[in-house]
Parts: sequence; C-alpha cells; structure tokens
Amino acid sequence: MPCRFTLLVLIQIILWWSPASAADFQKYCSSSSERWLLLIDRTDTYDSLDQKRLAEGAAAILNEIKQAASASLSRGLLFEVYSITDRPGNLSAEWSTCVPACPIIDDKEDCSDVLLQRDRRVFDASFKQRFTPFVSDPAVTPASEILRTLFLLSTELEGKRVSRMIVFSDLIEYSNLNKRVSEFSKVDAKELRATVTKRQLVALPTFKTTKITVFGAGKRLGQNNTEESAKPQLVLSTSAAVAFREFWLGYLGDIAPKGSVSIRQNYVD
Repeated sequence: MPCRFTLLVLIQIILWWSPASAADFQKYCSSSSERWLLLIDRTDTYDSLDQKRLAEGAAAILNEIKQAASASLSRGLLFEVYSITDRPGNLSAEWSTCVPACPIIDDKEDCSDVLLQRDRRVFDASFKQRFTPFVSDPAVTPASEILRTLFLLSTELEGKRVSRMIVFSDLIEYSNLNKRVSEFSKVDAKELRATVTKRQLVALPTFKTTKITVFGAGKRLGQNNTEESAKPQLVLSTSAAVAFREFWLGYLGDIAPKGSVSIRQNYVD
C-alpha cells in the first residue's frame, strides 16, 4: 500500500497535468472584478511592421494582465478582446476570460498553488493561441468603424468597471463619418468632432475611470505591403497622422480621466 507521501505526490502530479479550460477560470473572478479591454483593428491586412508591433504588444499585455490580476484589490481581473471592423453592430467579445491569480474570496485564501500554476500555463497557451490569427490572418474591410465601435462598447458596458482599455489601431476612421485618409487635416478633425457630437456618438461615461493606451498609430495598417505602397492615396501622410492623433486625443480625452490617454506607435517604447 503506498505511503501517504507517495499518495500526495501522485495527487499533485494528477492536478498538475489535468487539462483546464477557460470555463475553469471563472473562479478567479467575482462580481467586483476589474475589467481590461483589448480592441484590435481588423480592417486591413497587416504588413510586417504591424505584425511585429502587435506581437510585441501582445507579449507585454500578457505580462501586464497577469501582474494586475495578482495585485488586484477587487477580487480578480476579467480580460476581454474585441475586433474593430466595418460592422460595429455585431460587436461581441472574441475572447472573454478571467485571469488566473490567487484571489481573496470571502476573506480567505481559496486557491491551490499547484492548480494555480497549471491554470497559468493553460492561460498562457490559450492567450498565444488566440492571438496567432490576429497577427497572421489577413483581414480587409470596406470601412473602419472605430467611433461607433467605441460608442456601442460604452453602451454595452455601461455600469461596468473598466479600468483599462488597450487599442491596436492606426486610428483612421473611414466610414460615412469620414472619407479622408492621406488628405485628412486639422480642419477635418474639427468637423469630425462636430459630426460626432451632432450624431450623439460620444462614448458614454463608461470609460470615465479608464486608462486608455492606443498603439499602432502613425501609419496606415498594411501601408508597407508592396501592392499598397504603390498607391499614394492609401499612404498616410505625416500631416494626416498628426491630425488624426489630435482628433483622437481630444475625443478620448473627453471620455477618460485627464492625463490617462496615450497614443503611440509601439506598445513598449
């Protein structure tokens, strides 16, 4: 008959290698969990620079959400991924999962270190698996509905606690709200702000406590692809990039806390 020590070792091995699914991670969240959002612009086929920026950003985001979940004072962290496309009305999370960390539930520790380490490994693998299509699969749409996506997301999550929102996008709004790309100017930016206000597309106060980081801006997605770079009208000019940046700093600055909005090319400088 195996001794008690041997039985304990066998149990640990079984727990260590037992498969876990995303559903198993629900125990790491609670009704007061903070929520992190990642929005990925899927309106153009990425060039190699876009792929590099997204892949490096994803690796950094994975580390950040795990650290935030472990340090959370609000019982867990819910991480959700959305796509920006030409159909904002079809908005639904591509992935919604609780992040494995050791939460405090009912004022007592309720997690096994063996299970936690297993779940973290499964979570890391799931994260990488989920992001592979985003980085490598082509996507081209006739429009880029960034504004309506943000507006609808703010209505769907109204009353929820969104502490962090990360956006991978070139920030080129190309819809019936705006049809200018390389020639987009500061005058166009002012007109777009007026149109957004008139059509009541300013995001609701959902993001009033949200830190917002946008990366991938400064060039049009896919701009460096050979077939695209041969079309001057599709290349984002420096002046247009500056005008789009000013528009979004103003728009996002109105819906988020002062000083909490960052727009950059790379997620990690």
